[in-house]
Amino acid sequence: MRILATVVILVVPLIFTNWVECGREHVVPEARGREKGDQEARAMEKDARRARSSRPKVYSRTVVLHYEGTVEDVAEVGDSIGLQFIRPVIKHYYEFKIPNIPDQSSTPIEIDIKELKRKHKKLISIEQEEVRFMQKRSKVNRKRTESNDNRSRVRNKRSITINDPEWSNQWNFNGQTPSMYVYESWDKGYTGNDVTIAIVDDGIDTSHSDLSYDASLSYDYAYDVMDPAHVDASDGHGTNCAGVAAALKNSVCVIGVAYNAKIAAVRLLDSYIGATSSTEALALTHKLDYVDIYSNSWGPSDDGEDISPLSDVLEEALKTGVTDGRSGKGAIYVWASGNGGENEDDCNADGYASSIYTIGINAVSQTGAPTYYAEWCTSAMAGTYSGDDPYPDIYTTGPNDDCVSDFSGTSAACPLAAGIFALTLEANPDLTWRDMHHLIVETANNTGLHSNASVYTNAAGKEVSYYFGFGLLDAEAMVDAAPSWLTVPDVLSCYEFSTNTGARYWDYAEEETNHQFMTVHLWGEDPVGDWTLALNATYNAGWNMKLYSWQLTVYGTVTDPTAGAPSAGSLGGACNGTVSCSGYSKAACSNPDNVCVSCSTGYHIYSSYCYQDGRLNGYCDDSTPCRSFSGDLECVEGRCGETSEDDNTLLIVGIVLGVVAVVIIVVVISIAVYMKVKAAKASASVAPEFSVPPADTNAYTNPAYS
Repeated sequence: MRILATVVILVVPLIFTNWVECGREHVVPEARGREKGDQEARAMEKDARRARSSRPKVYSRTVVLHYEGTVEDVAEVGDSIGLQFIRPVIKHYYEFKIPNIPDQSSTPIEIDIKELKRKHKKLISIEQEEVRFMQKRSKVNRKRTESNDNRSRVRNKRSITINDPEWSNQWNFNGQTPSMYVYESWDKGYTGNDVTIAIVDDGIDTSHSDLSYDASLSYDYAYDVMDPAHVDASDGHGTNCAGVAAALKNSVCVIGVAYNAKIAAVRLLDSYIGATSSTEALALTHKLDYVDIYSNSWGPSDDGEDISPLSDVLEEALKTGVTDGRSGKGAIYVWASGNGGENEDDCNADGYASSIYTIGINAVSQTGAPTYYAEWCTSAMAGTYSGDDPYPDIYTTGPNDDCVSDFSGTSAACPLAAGIFALTLEANPDLTWRDMHHLIVETANNTGLHSNASVYTNAAGKEVSYYFGFGLLDAEAMVDAAPSWLTVPDVLSCYEFSTNTGARYWDYAEEETNHQFMTVHLWGEDPVGDWTLALNATYNAGWNMKLYSWQLTVYGTVTDPTAGAPSAGSLGGACNGTVSCSGYSKAACSNPDNVCVSCSTGYHIYSSYCYQDGRLNGYCDDSTPCRSFSGDLECVEGRCGETSEDDNTLLIVGIVLGVVAVVIIVVVISIAVYMKVKAAKASASVAPEFSVPPADTNAYTNPAYS
């Protein structure tokens, strides 16, 4: 077995007491215990699984160009290499079509990227797209023999009259304990009014009598048509999700969490066509000015084998969504964390659910325990209720104007969370996407959950679960906190450290993997200190595991985020070319975050960054000499730079090249003079065919002949 990783990124929202190069030692608890007695049998099964595993890649006829120029310029570039322009995708990413080949192929085209980038200086990358078939994260439960005595208890109902016929069966937010307090939020007047939830899925039943569908905000990206209705007989997953999030309060079927919210249907999943990264990017930024929340109950395979990083165009799409969506406040991306628990999968292998721009939601059983399919994962922010065996599934809307009782998986947990976030945005429409993340941290609750939730307290005193992050969502607490919530400060980052990640049992691909991992478990902790990177061979079966490179990125704020954003120019506040940082010691405007920071003791500012004294780019003097492991630094005008030996080497190389150039010039001139002299002598013995020039012109003498 070879597990090759090139980049591992740990994303940790922390509070920076000072702006420094980050580091601290953090001991990650050991991975879940596994039975060791059947290692030989499991290894044999794994080998057999590898032998029968055949996953040929499917390539699209589309190509994505990342080009730092205008649409007109990139269209000309595409045309010059035989590509047909289709459309802009997001910012500097453009989609092209390769003519005269099938829509899908098992063989990629050959692209000389280096040569193209040499010819076109603004071309950053060019890549033929793969066709991927994402999985819907619903589960067909099968009865199991396990039982659990920690059964639910019913809470007393309050004043709202509900006539939806299946309300009594909607245990997930009707009387369940621990409660998510959805009913209590309704009782306070929050119903999702003026909030739009986009269900990014396989379409919806656009004529369903229990759904408030907005056709003007909907689209089918699989077929590039306006109508996002289900296409295949097996479709219906999107309608299931829509009902959980926002089914109407009426006398039909069920009631949704945000029953007055509007639903936009964005059809992306198609079992025949599949989707490319550029298509997904378009779907996730669809009607960005009008959609508040994107609910995504799908993702890559949960088989415990695949690692699925985000492509560059998808990373850019999500970043654009949280930057430009909702008039600059940022779209809210909610993601089902995956159903691979039985396969010992980890949602950190899913670049969608573990992105810093998304909110990963896991599934809580009626017992308060993780469902049997819930994935162990440090990137999940919270959990909501979903179906589990042998406990009840979820009632919701179904295709063909139907009502169903068998919806399950993190597919059902995700839209429930989206509905709660819609209630929260109604309580305060000015919340930013990061405000929503912080609200979850401050209001979610692990109290009353089953001991199997693996809850512990981090160094900042926050309870976190290895399944449910900060706990079960609490709708009432969120709508109570939202109206007076202070906008959190701008985020900044530091990097170049390591993280700890474990292997999954079915990992065996012999290829290089470049992937980002993320944890929210260190939220609020101080990052200063030594960090330790640990690699553990979970199974000793003779396989090789090689780590080629790593990077740790830590995200946080300078000041306490719950105190609100500091004023521009003050510590932790915004800064730019016109707003400078002042009023405190060692003030600097960090680049590229544009946040005012103060360097800690032992650090000085250089080019807007804080560098450690005595290190590369750091301050130096007689009492603070430059130091490095290789000894290649020297103090130059108060700053540590590369040694003069390197500078002398460059100087010597320059002198040598200069001498060579002079010699070449002299030789060329000498040859030219010789050829001209020879030609002049030859012409002297030949009678001229034209008259001799006037005498006054003979006054000119060519220096080459003198």
